This record gives sequence, structure tokens and C-alpha cells, in this order.
Amino acid sequence: MTTKMNADSMDLTDDYAFTGAVTGAGGGAWTMIGTAVASTSSSLTITGLDSTYDTYAIALSDFKPSGDGTNMHLRVGDSGGIETGSVYNYHTNLLAPGSTAYAGEVGLDVTVWRPSPAAGVGNATAESYGGLFYIHQPMDSTGNTIISGTYVGHLAAGTMIGGTFVGSMKNVQVVTQVQFLPNSGTLISGRMTVWGISHA
Repeated sequence: MTTKMNADSMDLTDDYAFTGAVTGAGGGAWTMIGTAVASTSSSLTITGLDSTYDTYAIALSDFKPSGDGTNMHLRVGDSGGIETGSVYNYHTNLLAPGSTAYAGEVGLDVTVWRPSPAAGVGNATAESYGGLFYIHQPMDSTGNTIISGTYVGHLAAGTMIGGTFVGSMKNVQVVTQVQFLPNSGTLISGRMTVWGISHA
């Protein structure tokens, strides 16, 4: 049974009345940490992450690799450089139009996060890749780094694909920089931007 209530006549002292509190309405902000534009680049790296923010957003826009069928990779690092050891874990899925099938890919103790399908991203004129990912952790945390997000793009055959991505590191990493790169070749074009997200 569905019950409809008339807001004009609703008694706000009734047991069904909203009694919770809304905090931070109108507050919070995204502060740009850095942005980088690809131009036949082997990788893009943005530094400047610190404990100021508890959450960081990473936007990838309109990337085109030099090679057809290229895998896109993410890595992070600290003040000593980008972490290239076998410390990355992830699960990503692939969804495509014309099919309700699910395809998954995992990485356990590997050297990169791969938020793109194994089939690789195309580099034809109408093909591109983008995504939005979040590091859900303050940089002064004692926990292992965690990340999640979504991506969308085109396979080498031109088919649109997209999906979700979750990842972690097997060690505690004080992340101060983020790097995006192809598994081979270069990034012909595209932009990466990182923001710190405030709670107030």
C-alpha cells in the first residue's frame, strides 16, 4: 500500500516527521591541486597531494593513446618517487552496449592499477578514454591506500565500453603524487586534473 501525505497539512510533531539534522549544506569545495595536458607524453604526473584533504579526485578527460589497443594505467607515489613495486591490487569490470554480459579483470600484487579493459583503448579519430577516480584516504592515515571510480571509452574496434574500478595498495603509502600512463607508446592528447575535496 502506498500512502501519500499532503505537506500543507502534515503535522511536523507527528512520529513520521523528519527530526534529523543536515550538516554542511552549502559547504565544501573542490580545490585544484594540479592539471596536466598530454602531448605525445610517456606519462602525466601531478604532485602536491598532502594531508590537507581526506579525499582526492582524479579526472581523466579525452585521452587518445598512440597505439591501437592500449591499456591505461594509474600509479601513485610519495616524495621519493612513483611506486613501481608489486604492491597494487585491483578489480575492474567491462560493460558494453548490445550485451548484458559482465567481464571482470583482477590484479593481485601487480605493478600498476589498470582501470581499463584488457582489450585496450582505441586511437582512431572518434575513439577516446576518460574516467573519474577517488582516493578515499587522508595522506596522514595509517591504513593502506584505497581508490575507486568509473571509466568510459572505446575499444580498438570502436565499441563503447565502461565500468567500475576499485583498488588498494598492500602497504601503507603516504601518497603525494599521482601518475597516469599507457602500457606502451605515448599519450597523444588528453588532460588529467587532481582536486582535493574539503569537508567544510
